[in-house]
Amino acid sequence: MLSTNRLWPGLGLYVVSVGLWLCNKSIYSLRSDKTGGSAGDIQSWKLSRARQFLLNLSIFATYINIGVTLGYKGFTWIGVIAWGVSVSAFMAAFWQKRSHMKVVGYHLTSSGIHLTWHGLAFIVIILLGVFCRIWRLQEVPPEMTLDHTQNLLDIRDIVEGGLRPFFFNRNTGREPLLFYWTAFLVWLTQHPIDFAILKVGTILPSLLTLPGVYLLARELYGRTTGLWAMGFAAIASWLVILNRTGLRLSFAPMFSAWAFYYLMRGLKKGERESFLLLGLCLVQTQTRISVWW
Repeated sequence: MLSTNRLWPGLGLYVVSVGLWLCNKSIYSLRSDKTGGSAGDIQSWKLSRARQFLLNLSIFATYINIGVTLGYKGFTWIGVIAWGVSVSAFMAAFWQKRSHMKVVGYHLTSSGIHLTWHGLAFIVIILLGVFCRIWRLQEVPPEMTLDHTQNLLDIRDIVEGGLRPFFFNRNTGREPLLFYWTAFLVWLTQHPIDFAILKVGTILPSLLTLPGVYLLARELYGRTTGLWAMGFAAIASWLVILNRTGLRLSFAPMFSAWAFYYLMRGLKKGERESFLLLGLCLVQTQTRISVWW
């Protein structure tokens, strides 16, 4: 709703949302004063002063980001920093200390750290997944498609043209994650903007799919099943081919695996932070979004 064509309806909705939040806070305070014996239970849900400060900081940073967004219509350092502060402060305001997650795969002795068979198998599967994704990467796949050429043009606009759009209009429109990530790799390595850097840009983050699959399967069925699931994901042709294509669709399995893991962990253990991390993953699981500017 926030755009130059729909400025007032969007701002009106933000004002209404803030008003509802303040109204809810007032009602909550009245209920806390009138509940008598149950007041202690309600007070236990109140945020501490530090958490209230973080929540207010998140709201303030959000409004800064909105103002910069409306004024510039693209990413700026101020907007990105405000966006990061907003998300980080919001998560910190509601974060709870996570229950201890036991890390298996090694044990400590007087002579040092020794891998167990489980830890060794985990490392071998990761290396197998890396090999399947980088073997003869320059030759396979050999040629680009129209989608790849459009992606390279968008990356060139970032690296050489200095553009910082929220949404890329070429090729029916695309979300920006792949292009900014690949542009960062170009800046970091000084590699030419070509098909090879596109493939590297999708392979590197796709490796995070493997531990995500492992954790999800372990959460549901145990660590042995987790190893089997990760092993199949490491060599599965559909996933390996997808990761090597250099297209943004390869991000979908990675975010989906971690999203389902945090969902299952949150439902099983009732951890608030698992649902917060789930929200971050859900933002990225969409492979295509529609935006009107």
